[in-house]
Amino acid sequence: MKFMNRQTFTVLLISTLTACTTPPPIITTPYPHLGQVDRSEIPESVAVRQLLLSHYSGWQGVRYRFGGNSKKGIDCSAYTVRVFDDIFNLPLKRRVVDQRKQGVAVSNHDIRAGDLVFFNPDTYPHHVGIALGDGRFVHVSSKKGVMISSLTTGY
Repeated sequence: MKFMNRQTFTVLLISTLTACTTPPPIITTPYPHLGQVDRSEIPESVAVRQLLLSHYSGWQGVRYRFGGNSKKGIDCSAYTVRVFDDIFNLPLKRRVVDQRKQGVAVSNHDIRAGDLVFFNPDTYPHHVGIALGDGRFVHVSSKKGVMISSLTTGY
């Protein structure tokens, strides 16, 4: 019986450690009008990345504030709503869980600038950011505000 408990614990520990190191699924939402996403119709990632970085420069370091929607304080879903409205003129829903439902999932090897990144997407997604297409994403950290982080190390 002790062996069974240790084995179960090991499986749970390995599953937990793997979940912490696996990059999150990516959801494409800038182009929902395409239905089945034809990535060839999406603008080049480099151009989109430049637009995202330019927008980011005006928001870098703005502090996190739950429910916030201004440069006095903003949360992650409000930031994605602003970016998509300002750059792409596309409406996103306000809540992370609703944004997750708007998109079409794409594989990790097909990440492009402008794709939305969700954390804990299989349960109740609680954080969202925007992929820059170079292994990084821009998001709103509760400790550091609007910032850029690596997709491989999480946030």
